[in-house]
Order: sequence, then C-alpha cells, then structure tokens
Amino acid sequence: MKKNVSCLNSRAIIEYTRRNFPGFMEDLLSDLDPFFENIENLELYMLDEHNWISQRVLSEMFRRIRVFSGKEEVAREIGHQAVTNRRYGYIENIFIKAIGHPHLGILRAPTINAKFSKTKTVEIVESDWSHAVLRLKWYEGIDSTRDTCLYNQGIYEAIPTIWGLPLAVTTELKCYFDGDEYCEFHFVWAKKSIITLIVSLFSKRKKLFNETLAELEREKMLIEQKYEEVETLNIDLKEKIDRLTSLDACSKATASILDTDQLLDTVMSLIVNIMKFDRAIIMMIDESGDNLMPMKSVGETDGSFKELVGYKISLKRTSNILARVATSGIAQTIKDVDNSYLRKENMILKKFSPKSFIVVPLISRNKVIGIMAAERVKGLEDFTPNDLDYVMNFCNQIAISLQNAHLVANMKQSFVSSILSLASALEAKDSYTRGHSNRVATYSTIIARRMGVDRERIEMLRLMALMHDIGKIGIPDNIINKAGKLDDEEFLAIKRHTNVSVSIIEPLLANKPELVDIRSHHERFDGHGYPEGLSGNQIPLEARIMGVADSFDAMTTCRPYREPMSKHKAMDEIKTHKGTQFCPEVVEIFVDILTSMPDDLYTLINNGYGQAPTV
Repeated sequence: MKKNVSCLNSRAIIEYTRRNFPGFMEDLLSDLDPFFENIENLELYMLDEHNWISQRVLSEMFRRIRVFSGKEEVAREIGHQAVTNRRYGYIENIFIKAIGHPHLGILRAPTINAKFSKTKTVEIVESDWSHAVLRLKWYEGIDSTRDTCLYNQGIYEAIPTIWGLPLAVTTELKCYFDGDEYCEFHFVWAKKSIITLIVSLFSKRKKLFNETLAELEREKMLIEQKYEEVETLNIDLKEKIDRLTSLDACSKATASILDTDQLLDTVMSLIVNIMKFDRAIIMMIDESGDNLMPMKSVGETDGSFKELVGYKISLKRTSNILARVATSGIAQTIKDVDNSYLRKENMILKKFSPKSFIVVPLISRNKVIGIMAAERVKGLEDFTPNDLDYVMNFCNQIAISLQNAHLVANMKQSFVSSILSLASALEAKDSYTRGHSNRVATYSTIIARRMGVDRERIEMLRLMALMHDIGKIGIPDNIINKAGKLDDEEFLAIKRHTNVSVSIIEPLLANKPELVDIRSHHERFDGHGYPEGLSGNQIPLEARIMGVADSFDAMTTCRPYREPMSKHKAMDEIKTHKGTQFCPEVVEIFVDILTSMPDDLYTLINNGYGQAPTV
C-alpha cells in the first residue's frame, strides 16, 4: 500500500459516520487493504492523524459512505463537519485562528495541504479580504475521485466558520474529473469589519492560548504513547532477531557438528539462554522403541542428572507426561506443578522439584525420536503460543541434528568395518603386513597427538595407516617374501602398491582428500620418493608422519630377508636420514617419544597389542 494521505482525512470520514450512521462502521472499514490484516485495531489506526494510508483506500471509504447514505455530495458535507465539529491541532490553530481572518487562513492552504497529503498541490490563483480562487492539481497515477475533490471543497468552504462567519459561497470553475487539467474554485465569504476583526482577535487570544496548551499536552501524551509502543516493538523485534539467530545457529550446528555430545551442548545452551529456562533435559527413545532414556541435561549444578543414568520410562505408561508427549507428539505445558494433576511421587519430580515446565516432542521425518523438558523457576505465566511454536521449531532442529549425527556415526562404523574386513583379507595373505599396519597406526597416532593434530584428523590417520599397505594384496607372494634383493621389475611391482591401495579404498572414501595420505607415505622429504616425487611440505603432514612410523617399524621387525634392528639402532638410522628421507620435525618428535617411552610399553606395541595411549 502506497501511503500518501494522512489519517487526518480518514478520521473525518469515521467521525462523520459515528455521528450520522454508527451502524455502518463495520462495513466502512472491512476488507479495505491486505496491509490492515496485521493491524489489531483498525479504527484506532485510522483515527490517528500521525498514521498514513493510500488515496485508493480513502477513495473507497468515500464511495462506501456515499452509497450507504444515498447522498451524492456527502464528501462535501464531511469536509464541512471536519472543520466545524472538531478542534484542529495546535499547528492548525496557529495557522488559521491566530491570524483572525479567512483571507489570511487561505494563504496557508498550500502549506497545510502539503502537511497532510501527497496526492496534489494547492495553488492560490488570487485572494483578498472577500474572496479567493484555489487551484488543485492532482498528481498522475493517484487513485483519486470526485469525492475527494468535493471533500476538499467542503473544507475550504467551512474555513470562515472558524471566525463565526457563514459558509463561503463557492463556484466551481474547472474540474479535473470532468476532463480539465485541474480543479479550480472561487470562494466568496462575508466581509468582516476591521473593528470586529481586532475585537475578535483579542477576545480569542486567551481561548486560543488555552486550546494550544491543551493540544500541546495531548501531543505530548501521544508522543509518549508512541515512544512506549516503539520501545515495546523494539523489545519484540530484538527477541525475534535473537530467536532467528539461535535457529540459524542451531541449523549451522546441524550441518557442522557431528559429535552428538558436542551438538547437544551447543543447541541446548542456545534454547536455555534464549527462552530463559533454568534447566532442560533431553530424553531419547531407545533402540527397542519401548522406553525413554535420559541423554543430556543443562542447567543442573548439583550433579543430580548422574543419578538418572540407567533410568527408563516405559512408553506404555500413558499416565506419565513425558511418555505421553513421546507417544502423542503433542507438547504439554505445566504452569504450576504443585497444583497440577501430576503424580508427586514421580522420580524426576521428586529429584528435580520443578515449579513449572514444558515438554516438547523431538520430531524428525514425521517420527518422534525423543522429548525435551525445560523448566522455569519463575513460572510460565508469560509463556505464549508463539513461544511454544518457537520451542517446537527449535526442537525439530535438534531432532534433525541428532538423526544426522546418528546417520554419520553409522556410516563411519560401516566404513571402519569395511577397512577392518580388507585388513583381515590382507592378513590372510601376509600375517606380517597386518601386524605391521597396526603398529604403524599406533606410532602415527602417538606422533600426531604430540603434534597437536585435531581428533578427527588423527582418527582418519589411524584408519589410513591400517590400510596403507592394502595394495600389496595384489603382489605375488614370491616378491613380498623374497629373501634377496629385488630386481628392477620386482621393485616396480612393489612401488605400485601405493596407487593400488588408493584404488581399493577410493570407493569407501568417495574421493576424500585423505586418500593422498596413503598414496604419499613413501614420498621422501628430499623429493626422491615415489610415486610422484613430492618433497618437503608438498607431502601431506599425515603422510610424513606415516612415512617415519612405517620405516621405523620395518627396521625393528623380522623380515624374511633380514633380522630386526634394535630400537636404538633404528632411532639412529631415522636420525641419520632426517631432512633427506624424513621430515625433520616429525623425526625430532618421534625420537623424543621413543626416548621417553617405557620399555614395557614399547614391547607391548612391538608385539602388536593394539593402539597405545597418548605418551
């Protein structure tokens, strides 16, 4: 809606209708414009001259009252009564009353028009103490009608009544709505003697002063009211922005955090802070689909949540509010626990003693997967349906997040299972290779932890280390177990195992960048390795770590073609090739790890008993 007319004009129509046709008020204001659907009290809005509406809406209001009243020139009558039956604001009083005569009042017409309308201009063609000629020029594209023209004519006709004179005698010279370029009127008013003018001016000064003070006070109260409304709207707006921001943060957490525990910490902190809950708990339906089990809490400081470990609520207990929400998918609000129907012997009620709380289902893919219960100690008296809608939307985001995390965990487990199955296949061919891969994975994990690599990368490094030699599954046994030196063709077959490893694992990783760790674990720091001849930091960090761990384990374990080296001799060999074959930083950290490692722990690792703890 294009707002180009002050509600000073709609106020004139409403007040006229109230006085003359009160039963028509509902029809006058119904279905005027979609904009008004969000206005709680449209009549109050239309009476406030500080608000604005469109010329189209004003024209429709004139049309409706004309049809209902049966008066073709009812708009002219409305213009008369707008002047004679209401007090103008203090600005209009100063413009019109203070100057004491219609002639001087008419001179202010262009200014007053500009203040309350953006649909036309008003020009004074001529004016003196007995008459005036006014010209109204309508802007193009304005939805104005002859009713609006008559309304303006009525206002100017009634201006003399402010000073106790009769209505002006009007002659319409031109009409825009009859095809002319503009509307033009000739107004003639009764003469007022100079003596009467002076007496009138002085007699009305005190009255004008009092009325102006009253209008100033009214304007002040109105401004205060508007200020309070703006403050309330600002508070509401900030609350909505905070809620939208938290929903956005929850959505981002859904996409970026795949660790369930970390995810719940993030999203539950958001909902508690935004909704000013004191405590909240999430319970999930177990794998059997028969029970609710506690999963995460926030806000409790006495460790009482730990006492709920192993606690179950059967979904068949329809008398239990948590089970009922989980089975029905309908949220529940309890505003006063002490005076509610709830069974006070319930373990959670006895343990946590909530004063008021809500229970909301966690729904993902049209299925309830759990519930969230949240408490407010101060009560939920101000908890609105909009608040509940927001919490339910938020909980649906939580449910989606949990399901995504669960799916990713299942995919990761399937991936790990696939890798272990491949490793088992390699063990069947060469038992040494499986033990070797386990030890390389263990050493690589220890080095990466000491270097500060993040947990997810370390886990992927461990899996890649377990699989780094899987490509040897296609190399003939006589080459792998050859006691003597390999010839060129045999060595070429060995070198191919890095690319073969990648081709085997690639379907599981879907072209993830971690594949380069397997391909590059035989690259040398000086660039003389294989398969691509990478050097220095061109080699991924994980591959540099794996390369040191791989070589150390190869030297310290028994092979068909040689006896194993001692730990210290292998360490010296590693240090000798620091900066040529091996990354200097990785060598220094690994040597420090081995030097400080207890002999029994080293023996445990060397014998292939799983992954060692951080050293």
